[in-house]
Amino acid sequence: MPKVKPLIPSTVRGHMFEVFVRILLEQNGWLVQEKGESEKFKRSSAFWIQLKGRGTWHQIDAPCVFEKQIPFIYPLRLISEMKFLKGEVQKDHIREFLGVVKDVSENYFVDKDHSSDQERFTEVGTYFSANGFQKEAINLGFAHGIRTVSYRTNKHVADIKDIIDELVTQGFPERTRIKGKRKLARFKEELLGFLAGRDQEFVDFTSPTGIDDDIRSLLLAARDSLNGIKASFIGTTSTGILLHFLGKDKFPEELFAETDTQACQVFYDEPTYAGIPMWFEFSNDEARPKRRFYFDVPPGLETAIRKDGDVIGEKQKHFANVAIYKKVSGLMRLLTLQIDLDWVDRIRRRAMG
Repeated sequence: MPKVKPLIPSTVRGHMFEVFVRILLEQNGWLVQEKGESEKFKRSSAFWIQLKGRGTWHQIDAPCVFEKQIPFIYPLRLISEMKFLKGEVQKDHIREFLGVVKDVSENYFVDKDHSSDQERFTEVGTYFSANGFQKEAINLGFAHGIRTVSYRTNKHVADIKDIIDELVTQGFPERTRIKGKRKLARFKEELLGFLAGRDQEFVDFTSPTGIDDDIRSLLLAARDSLNGIKASFIGTTSTGILLHFLGKDKFPEELFAETDTQACQVFYDEPTYAGIPMWFEFSNDEARPKRRFYFDVPPGLETAIRKDGDVIGEKQKHFANVAIYKKVSGLMRLLTLQIDLDWVDRIRRRAMG
């Protein structure tokens, strides 16, 4: 019997990060594909799904189908890759991922009768990175239609990343009985059930003596941190950047009862070596303090902050219009965030003395 390679820290981080992102995607209407044409789709578990390309089969981290259909477009299917590297994702990672997306998206052929049960998707290649992307990686992805989502400076994801790092330091899940890819997929299913609150205990893959108290405490902290995120929504900025907004308070649905557009104000904390925590608040939010929704600082805006550039101009550029799909009162709606121009004018006048 071939020897099974042990899990290494970099892959352990990635596996656990994948589970967290999968849960947040489901909250945004991206549901893991359950079934498909047998000659193109294999699923042995929620974390072991393969899609057939023109050349070969590919294991995909999260092939998710958007729950709503958009006119004139085939159903949207997310072909995703999720990485928790110590540093940024490099262009070589994007180049390799491009081949997967291209192979899968081109594997469509019309049969003689063009039967109505033939499936067709609009594939959206998306790369999620816990610690951001090299600039050339972003440029390469943009040139070939690959979306990049970074969590490098998102405050709420930073809490989760710290817990994952500590779990790896404590030897989890290497101390468990995980052997082989299929059991790894099962492990991620059990972890997802535990973190999402569906299972009260995490025991299926523990060592014979059970999970140590320190590991259990960290797992409970991870679940609490995830459950503490009450708002999760993804937006596309005016500059085409995907931002994942996360908040500890519920999304203020009442602000969108009679409108699809709301003004917002964008703030940040003092820059550190690790990054710049950034969030926005709704101008018309009556809650005190106002609810904050954190996101990863866009590259151009971060440069302006660190080099004393035109910060407010960069904010205006990125937040002129931010489009988000969000459920409001049970209905999926296309909402728009716009930077508060009156607030911008006040800041500029104050800066001019």
